[in-house]
This record gives sequence, C-alpha cells and structure tokens, in this order.
Amino acid sequence: MRTPTPRTVDCGFAQEQGIKPPPPKYEPARLGRSIRVLVNYFLVDCRAQEALHYSTEVNQIFDDAQGGQQVIDFRLKAEETRPVIRQLADQQRWGHTWVYDGKHAIYSTEEICPREETATNVTISRGRRQRKYQVKMKLVAPVAIRSLFEFIQGRADRLPQEVLQVLDIALRHTQQMNPACTAHNANFFFQSQQRGNSLGGGAQAWMGYYQSLKPCKGGLALNVDTACTAFVDSCLISDILLDIGADEHACKKIKSKLKNVKVVSIFDEDNVHKFKCIGRDRPCESMFFHKHSNRDMSVQEYFETVKGKRLRYPDLPIVDCSTTKKPIFIPAEFTRILPGQKVKGKLNAQQTAQMIRSATQRPLERKEYIEDVLRRIQFDDDPTVGAFGMRVSSQMQEIDARILPHPHLKYKDPPCMDVGTQGVWNFTRGVSFFRRGKINSWAFVSFCDERVVNDPGETGLDVFMNALIDVLRKTGVKFQGGPVVHYAQFRLSPREEILQAIDKAKRHFEDKEPNIIICLLPNNAKEIYKSVKLTCDATRGIPSQCICAPKAGIGQLLKGRDEHARRRGRDQYCNNLAMKINTKLGGTNCAIVDVPNSGIPIIGQDKAFMLLGVDVSHPQSQEESEPSIAALVASMDPAGSHYACRVKIQQHGQELVNDFKELVKELLLEFFKHNNRMKPESIIVYRDGVSEGQFDAVLSNEYDCIRTACMEMGNGDGTYCPPITFIIVQKRHHTRLLPAGGSTDRSGNVLPGTVVDTAITSPAVFDFFLNSHAGIQGTSRPSHYHVLVDENNFGPDAVQLMTYWLCYLYCRCTRSVSVVPPAYYAHLAAMRARLLVERDTSDDASSASGFSGAPQFANFHDSLKNVMFYV
Repeated sequence: MRTPTPRTVDCGFAQEQGIKPPPPKYEPARLGRSIRVLVNYFLVDCRAQEALHYSTEVNQIFDDAQGGQQVIDFRLKAEETRPVIRQLADQQRWGHTWVYDGKHAIYSTEEICPREETATNVTISRGRRQRKYQVKMKLVAPVAIRSLFEFIQGRADRLPQEVLQVLDIALRHTQQMNPACTAHNANFFFQSQQRGNSLGGGAQAWMGYYQSLKPCKGGLALNVDTACTAFVDSCLISDILLDIGADEHACKKIKSKLKNVKVVSIFDEDNVHKFKCIGRDRPCESMFFHKHSNRDMSVQEYFETVKGKRLRYPDLPIVDCSTTKKPIFIPAEFTRILPGQKVKGKLNAQQTAQMIRSATQRPLERKEYIEDVLRRIQFDDDPTVGAFGMRVSSQMQEIDARILPHPHLKYKDPPCMDVGTQGVWNFTRGVSFFRRGKINSWAFVSFCDERVVNDPGETGLDVFMNALIDVLRKTGVKFQGGPVVHYAQFRLSPREEILQAIDKAKRHFEDKEPNIIICLLPNNAKEIYKSVKLTCDATRGIPSQCICAPKAGIGQLLKGRDEHARRRGRDQYCNNLAMKINTKLGGTNCAIVDVPNSGIPIIGQDKAFMLLGVDVSHPQSQEESEPSIAALVASMDPAGSHYACRVKIQQHGQELVNDFKELVKELLLEFFKHNNRMKPESIIVYRDGVSEGQFDAVLSNEYDCIRTACMEMGNGDGTYCPPITFIIVQKRHHTRLLPAGGSTDRSGNVLPGTVVDTAITSPAVFDFFLNSHAGIQGTSRPSHYHVLVDENNFGPDAVQLMTYWLCYLYCRCTRSVSVVPPAYYAHLAAMRARLLVERDTSDDASSASGFSGAPQFANFHDSLKNVMFYV
C-alpha cells in the first residue's frame, strides 16, 4: 500500500470562492482476502422510458343546511384517500397503468385524464354510511425514467430522485392499496399473517417486511429485509384494565399509551372514534347522558335498555371519545381497539426485551424469511409492476467482498497482542493497561438495602469489592487504599447522599477531591441513576461509575450457574468496569501496534492528527419543546484513544449544529494545549446520523466551519490549513451481508473485517459497507461509510483499513465494535447530555413559563470537558 500524500489545500481561495472539494471517485479497494457474500438485494430490470406525473387533491364533500354541497379540505391521510383514488380508477377504467403516492401525486405510463384540471366526485360506502369526495387532477409533466439509468451508468452526476420515487411507488403500489395490508413508510404488515407475539401492556410484535429501490453500481436493485414493529393489541379496553388494574395510576398510564388511538364500539364498528381519556372517577353506573328520552340516564342504564346489553363490569372507568361537537362515552367492555396501529412512544424495558427476542433472526433464518417474502409478493404476476416495464429477480445477489487484516494491540504488558480473527479477545493473566490512570481519592455509594448487600457469603459487597480492587491492581490502575463506603439511608435525596460521600472521601484522603465515585444501584433504578449523573456531571464535575447489583451478583446468586460460571461472569464484569474506570481517570486501555511504512493513515506515523466525531441526538417525542442535542468529540493523543467533548442544545429536529465553528475551535485549542503547542496536521471527521438528503447541507456547513476554525487558529494570515477527510457514518439502513459458504463467526455471521465497495454501493461517490464486529445474536448490521471529502488523499484501501482498525480501540469492551469509536463516543456524549435536560413540573414553574414542563439544560461541568466520563 502506498504512503498517502495529503493534497495541497488553498484555504484562502476555497474560503473566498465558497468552493467545496469534489467527492473522491476511487476505484474499488484491493486490500484483504477475497470472498463472496450474499446481500439482501434483488436486481430489477426496467424497460419503461417515461411516466406522466399528475397532481392530485382529495377533499371531502358535506351537504350544507340549505341542501347544497360544500367541499372541505381536511388534509386527509393516505388511509382515507387511497380507497377514493382506487374507486376513481375503477370508475374511469384506468386499468393497471397508474400508481398513487398517498399524498398529491399520481404517475401513469398512459394518459388517464385530460391535461387541464378536472374535478370528479367519488362516493365511498362504509357499512351503512356513505362519504362523498372530490378529486382534482392536473397533468404536471412527463418524468424521464431513462435518466435514472444514465446516473447508474455514470453518465450523470446527480440522482434523479423523482424517477426513483416513481419506480419505488410502482413496486409498493399493490400492497399499499390492499385493505388487508398495514403499510408504514416502507414497511408492510399483514394482520392475517401475525401470530400474536405479545409484548405485554396491550402491545404486540408484528413481523412484516421492508422494501426500497436502490440505484447501485451493479444496477437497479430492490432491498428487501425483515421488519418488526410494536402494534397496539386489538382488544377490548376492559381486557387491559382487568390486566393492569383500574386505579388512578393505571388510568393515567392507559391514557398516555392510547391517546388518539382509533377505537370502535362493538355495536357500531363502521363508526371510528379516537380514544381521548379514561377516568377512574367516572364508572358507567355514575356517568349520565343528560335528558335522554326526556330524562337523565346513566350509561349503564342506556346500554341495558337501549342496546339490550347488560354490563359485566359497571364499576370500570368509562372510555371518553368526545369531540368538540359531541360527547361520546362508551363502556370499556364495549370499546375495541382497531388493529394495525403502531405503538406510540417508547416501550418499557420488559417490552423492549421481548421485542428483541421476537425480531431476532440468525443469518440463515433471515435469508429464508426474505426469500419467502419474495415468493408471496409475486412481482412477476403484478400487473402494475409489468405496466411500468419492471421485472424483479427472485435470486438474492451474490457479490464480491473482502476480509481486511485485523490489527495487533499493544498494552503496557504485553506490548503486542494478536486478537485473532473473531473480533473478540479476553484479558489474560498479566495484561495491564497501555496508560494507567491514578485514583487520588474515591468513594463507593450504595443505594441498595444494607442488609442485603452485606451478606457474609459470596454475594456480599465485600467479596465483590475485593474482586474489583484486585482487577484494578492487576491492570495497573494506581490507588492508595480502597474507597470510602457510604450507605444511603433513603432519608435524603440521591444528590445529598452523593455530596455526603464526597465529604467523607475528602476527610479520609487528606482533603483530596474524589476523582471517581462508584455507585451501586438496584435493578430498574432510572431516577436514582439520573440523579447520580446530574449531580456528578453537572454539579460537582466528578466522573461516576454505576454498578447494577444483580448484574454484579451482589445480594443474589445468578440462578442456573455453577460456581465456576459465576466466578467467570464476575471476573468479566470487573474487567469491563476496570476498562471504564481507567478511561474516566484519563488512562488509555490499549493502542494499535505501529506498522511502519505501511501507508495506513494515522497509525505508525509521526504526524499529529485529530479524529473528530459528530452526532446529533433527536428526541423520540414529537413535542417541539423537546430539544435536540449535538455532541462533538475530538481525539487528543497520538493513539487516537483519549477524547475531549463538547455538547450543544438546539431546536427540536435540527440536524445542523449550532455554533459548530466555535465548538471545533475550542477542541483545536485543547489539542494545542495537550500536545506541546502542536496543531493537528490532518483532521478526520466521522459524522453520524445524517440521511442522504442532508449530505450536501451538513457537509457545506461543517466543512466550512472547520476550515474557518483552522484559519482563525493560525497567525491571522490563513496559513494553517490542514487537509480534511470527511466521512458520513450510517447505521439505520436495511443492507445485510450474509455468508455464502466459507468461514463465519461464532454466531453464523460474516467475519469481522468484511467489507463491500462494489455492486451495491453508490455510482456517484466512494462509499463502502463494513462489518467490523462479531455478531452476538441475530444478523449483524454493517455500518455504511460515505467518503465525501478526502483532502488527505488516503485512498480506498487506507480509509477502509483505518476505519476498521479504529473499531478495536473502543474503551468499554474487549471486542471490535460495529461503529467507528469517534462517532460512537459522540453518540454516547449526546445521550448523556439528554439526562441533563430537566423538566420542572411544579405549578410555579408551569405558570411562570406559560406551559408545563419547560426544559432546562444543565451543561457538563467545566472540569469534565476533557474527561471521557460519558463512557
């Protein structure tokens, strides 16, 4: 491999002209052992040349008081407009030449209506009711489908997004128009095929499939994968109340989970309502319809006399589905949840665990499931697919791949460790950290019952503490005596308990502030955990390490394990704790053994470099008051192991980072201080969490900000202009690499180091899929890397090997990880910062802010900005 030569960068010219460097267009890399893998892509042949685009608007028609008709724009959803368009197509005999996107566009391979705008009325029957709609259509323009293949063949630089959308819609059209199919974005679920994998709490796991059309170097391909999503169980509301209880807490929980979920009365299933709330203080026997039949009548009496149905549970709370115009109350035992509705919000811990079990498929099982999906869909028999000139291969693609060589790691002892080809290694006897941290003062705070953790046997706290101290000593962490132990008495808040422990440690260790606090927590102690991190991260600026008592074997034996297995499990747990503690103390667990003259970037070179990881964490809540949080981490040492961190709170959903230039400049200054007044000679950026539609905007903003920060770091003359390599990291995709025979890891997945940069990658830019980790359960997901800028002129082999080898430097485990550590650390820092977004729910705060729960952000303490406390 050749030694990379950085390109000369004219900073001033680029800044003045606003010029961005062109994306590198490298040939496929060659390094590594060649293999073949299967990929869940199916080749698509398309003969269509053109389609017609019609703009479409669907509105509902109501009869007014004077007997006329009034068109109302209700912004109808796709589930209501699709039947209308299907009915219109039948009325006007469009055949199978059209497809509908569910919003405002119809595409057809033939003319299906006049070029000028038309308005057609359509009536839809739903049970005993009929609804009237008006459909407006107008020809917009033809769509040149052939332009997509010019892009694939390299004769055009920009992807014609509308063409890809047309063909994608055509392949999904039949299933999306099928009333028996529940479609969510690119995922499809059929209720008839669900086996009812209960998640508990009124939720079920549904198995379906995902499909999306991809333009690749090897041609147009359909990406098909499994999909597993949590749906609200289609049951009676009374079943949920009888399962979890009907007290006030349960009613609040149900209201939160089911708000706006669609329900029907079992007496009138054609009339759909939205669940509004449920009240503990409003059972059916005490809730009245005012002046029904000229007198007040309870809901219980109404259903018994008018509907002829006696209530079995009259004391259960009533379901309120009222609108602004009409009160609607239905007994819980007569209210059924409609099927096919996704669970909103987060699943709880038990549901998440069950969800993972339901979705897990080993590579061979996943392959068979996907192939079965293709057989059921039967694209060859789909007249719409045929009308758009497409044929989909029934064979999963088998493509070229390579397995990159693994690195050797250096510790203080041994200086060179061969970690093998499986991506997993163990701490053998005599291993000590590469650079050891030092504990000047420390405290151990137990938030568990003192009587339980002080068991005199092997599950006691003393036994665990001795094991942890022994591991710390063997790995080289320096300390004088064990920690001060403080037992929380639960009369004080966790914050006050932490502060008391800090005072005890200072008195014991000659007035030295602790530089690590270890906290023992019971299972499911989320609020205590949050309070600990808020106190340590924001208030006192001391790194903390939390331990879960059951996982550590404190207070209870791990059932089903013999003594040897328990001891091995505890040793592994203590080893992992030691790695985290050493990192939080400023130590380095391991580094990559230098390979002189290999040409591998940043490894074995004397030139100073900076690895910059960037991520933006968006809240799961759709509330606009919930902020997004941006995090930047930057390496400070020649081993690329120690990182400084900066975080920024910003508007909900915003991907571009506020004050990016200032944050980068702060990190450059920290690098300057840590490295004897030396500046980075090259910068490598790993940017996480960006969709392909945002590439240009993110690159334009962040590349410019890094350039400007570097110029301002110079002598004011713009002479400091290090070359930048800018790489986007994507994890949320549906590409899976499956073994096609040959070697696999212990879980049956492709080996760590498997890389693909042909056939399924982009025709326009240099990108690659890298499976850098060993599988644990299910099918491994490779990370997708897009190299948008490479001013360092690393080249394809060097970029891939550098990225892969860095995955062995993740500080929390003795495994290579699935995502390059700078991006991983930025994600961890952003998630830790989310714990510091507090909501003041007091009445005073609510009235002062004008709304309940205004978020307040407590930033990290200044003393932690260069400490990896978030790992």
